[in-house]
Amino acid sequence: MENQMNKTYRMDGIAIIIAMIVLWAVLIFVMLKIGDITPNQPLKAMIFTIGILVGVFATASSMAVLIHLKKNKKTLYVSEMTEKR
Repeated sequence: MENQMNKTYRMDGIAIIIAMIVLWAVLIFVMLKIGDITPNQPLKAMIFTIGILVGVFATASSMAVLIHLKKNKKTLYVSEMTEKR
């Protein structure tokens, strides 16, 4: 059961990291495209600032989820493993 818990924990961690990479890729793409069509610099700076803040807060919350999963791995995954049976 320990191996199954570790495997599930690793898969959850990988999924969160991939989601963060995709989020940042989309944010950067959107900020660059919006920046190209924005008429003035202050508006462009505001858009970039908001985009970066969204990415930072999303990344911080995802890291908090990873820490929560690691701290409570046994409790979370044992209940998940017993429910699957």
